[in-house]
Amino acid sequence: MTKAEKEEMMAATAAYRKRVRELPCYEEVSAQMRAELAAARAIEDARAASKLTQVQIAERMGTTQSGVSRILKGRNLSLNSISRFFDACGMEIVITCRPKQAR
Repeated sequence: MTKAEKEEMMAATAAYRKRVRELPCYEEVSAQMRAELAAARAIEDARAASKLTQVQIAERMGTTQSGVSRILKGRNLSLNSISRFFDACGMEIVITCRPKQAR
């Protein structure tokens, strides 16, 4: 790829990002994605900190290894399953609510 092609691609990418940020739903979708990524990071951090295998966590949760794998992949999540997962990792879940920020 030539320097000119790279610059053209970078300009097109910047223009696309600008258009996306101007969409009416951008802030809402962006906030949702940040929340989901933070939850996924917290789940993986809890598993790593516990130093338990998926099988060991599953035994503590009373479920299967594949069930734990689904949680780690962000599938079939519920507050109950997340709470049981953190409990199995020796952690507790704390939920904080706050007013939405003005847009």
